[in-house]
Amino acid sequence: MSEESQEEQEKQLSERRLLKINDMRAVLDFLESNSDVPAPYFGTLNAFDHGGDPSEIARMLSPCEKIHEGPYFMLRKKFGSVKFDVNFSRESVCERVVIGTEEIPEKIIPASIREIVEWVCSDSILKPDDDVPDESEWQTDETGELVVAEEDSDVDTAG
Repeated sequence: MSEESQEEQEKQLSERRLLKINDMRAVLDFLESNSDVPAPYFGTLNAFDHGGDPSEIARMLSPCEKIHEGPYFMLRKKFGSVKFDVNFSRESVCERVVIGTEEIPEKIIPASIREIVEWVCSDSILKPDDDVPDESEWQTDETGELVVAEEDSDVDTAG
């Protein structure tokens, strides 16, 4: 990869990162100003590393916990009831060492009958009044923010 394209990629990652941070602030501002809307369960916020130095990230998060789960190695920083996990592929951080073997017995799952269901939900909850724009009118601005297209009834589009 050329140095220019690497710099451009890093710039795009930085811009996307800032947009995500601003989006999270917008959600928090919305929740703060709309007390009747339930707050989400922010159990854990996950970030996935894209090549950073795990030791440096651990220093920035300090104090933090090390967690091993499935194919991931995580560094966890707690902010009150919210956990922030930075996930790395385990093989990029840890050394795999075979320390033995075990025999796993065969398991046979008994036959059973399971329902096949479909959930049908009314669209009326999505449009509590006539002021809610139709999805076809939705647009986003240059930052990715949702904006509603304004209809200008005074404009003659017939030509």
